[in-house]
Amino acid sequence: MSSSVGLTACLTGLLDFRPRVAITGCGGKTSLMIALGVEYASRGRSVLITTTTKLRSPYELDYGCDSIFLDSTDGICAEPGRRVFYARTFDDGRTNRRKVCSPDLAELARLAKDFDVVLMEADGSRGLPLKYHHPWDPVIPSFSTDVIALAGMGALDEPLERVVYNCEEYRKATGDTDAVVSERTIRRFLDIDEGLRKGFSDHGDSRRGFVLLNQCDLLSADRLEKAMDAIGDEYLYVSVQLDRIYGGTKWIS
Repeated sequence: MSSSVGLTACLTGLLDFRPRVAITGCGGKTSLMIALGVEYASRGRSVLITTTTKLRSPYELDYGCDSIFLDSTDGICAEPGRRVFYARTFDDGRTNRRKVCSPDLAELARLAKDFDVVLMEADGSRGLPLKYHHPWDPVIPSFSTDVIALAGMGALDEPLERVVYNCEEYRKATGDTDAVVSERTIRRFLDIDEGLRKGFSDHGDSRRGFVLLNQCDLLSADRLEKAMDAIGDEYLYVSVQLDRIYGGTKWIS
């Protein structure tokens, strides 16, 4: 089943009226955050784009924002149809590059009250499509209304060590000895405590979780159909890049 309505339009229609969205997992977080920002701004909403972890500098990667504020909230103004980027800066010793990181969460909570929409990248995976979380992540603020978790279907049939973030801890926790990622691997990440849905139920019924199995455009039609049959249609199969929904039935986990 493929929807004629784009992924971002569907999501913005489902999220709360004043959503504070933490985007977690891997395999498309930043792209989804940018796309949602575009969609909300086109609807005349004021949008704050930020992070609770680490991101590339907005001077290296275009987050589609009308204004960029780093290290200070002076001058930040929520305006209809405009997107504001705000974060702190730091020097990343691992890459020797200037990057941005989370503001103080209390400061972020205060700032969020001024905006119609807050979009927060709340996880890190170094570009890998699957992640086994550490105890301290993802970083989902208490004021978040929704969590959108992504996993990359492009990991299918690839070696686990190459595509799973924190792979050694994942193997210890699950006993998985498979050499490559299969549908069974994806199911494990959907079920385990440190997997894809971590943080969904931290605030009970007051916080909703959305699971998106992304990168379906990287699979052939036959391979995707096989994967959907094995994993189940209770999850959504999408392409953030193409703004497309390929199938699945359950938006809210």
